[in-house]
Amino acid sequence: MQTPPEVLNTERLRICRLRMPDADRIFEGWAQDPKVTRYLTWKPHETINDAIAHATRCEADWDNGKRYSWMLEDRASREALGAIAAHPAGHRVGLGYVLKPDACGNGFMTEAVSELTRWFLAQPDVHRIWAICDCENLASARVLERAGFQCEGVLRRWTVHPNVGPEPRDVLCFSIIRSES
Repeated sequence: MQTPPEVLNTERLRICRLRMPDADRIFEGWAQDPKVTRYLTWKPHETINDAIAHATRCEADWDNGKRYSWMLEDRASREALGAIAAHPAGHRVGLGYVLKPDACGNGFMTEAVSELTRWFLAQPDVHRIWAICDCENLASARVLERAGFQCEGVLRRWTVHPNVGPEPRDVLCFSIIRSES
């Protein structure tokens, strides 16, 4: 698979490679908010240094092809709205995402998921895009459904969400596949 573009534009979004200088926007926008991070696999950032370390890892992961992370910006104002990451694994790409509270409910994440899904499924060696969300995270499930993903079922005791508790939790698994022709 070729390296994804560093910038993608949709009608309302600029989806741009996440870089270390974005750490302050990540920290202020969502990473320290326990409500936002409730169903994520990491605890809220306690200091800006946590966000700097995260952004630094994102840059390194991009450079070695392990994970591609983008900031979501409002195209008009360049306000940071959230982030989305793609984890390639052979013919599959997993997605994960986060949106700051005042950006929720506007279809921004559905727009971003749809655009990245379009790009990845256009790659000849990618056949499946997938994502999981906690069974209680109905907003995330709606994002995936609106982006055309199908719910494949429940993965029981799949992921620890440390902000909910120490035990693995059930998640919904969604996917979209390139149709066979």
